[in-house]
Amino acid sequence: MSNLKIVYTKFHEIVESYTSEINLSSTAQWLALIEKVRSRIDDDDSVLDDFPTEPSDNLEDWLFLYFFLNPDEYSQKIDVAGKVNTPSFCERVWSIQNQAGEILIEDRWPN
Repeated sequence: MSNLKIVYTKFHEIVESYTSEINLSSTAQWLALIEKVRSRIDDDDSVLDDFPTEPSDNLEDWLFLYFFLNPDEYSQKIDVAGKVNTPSFCERVWSIQNQAGEILIEDRWPN
């Protein structure tokens, strides 16, 4: 179960989804993700000190780190047409899915 997919979806006036493949055994991908997050948070913030240098098996760690990325940093945008009837509200959903599209873990903002 090392190759999974992270999906970010936002519901605003239109529904947009972004996705990237994640490999739970890739040290290079894990360290690159940590460095991207480090570049976005205050250097004095020790939130990243608790993360291992080897790729985490904990899906919550991956999900937490992806909260800090911008949508354009995902490798693919999934175009979804349609209007949402709540233009002043924007819900965001992050999920990690297996190759069959089954959601393994999910978090929402606001929840």
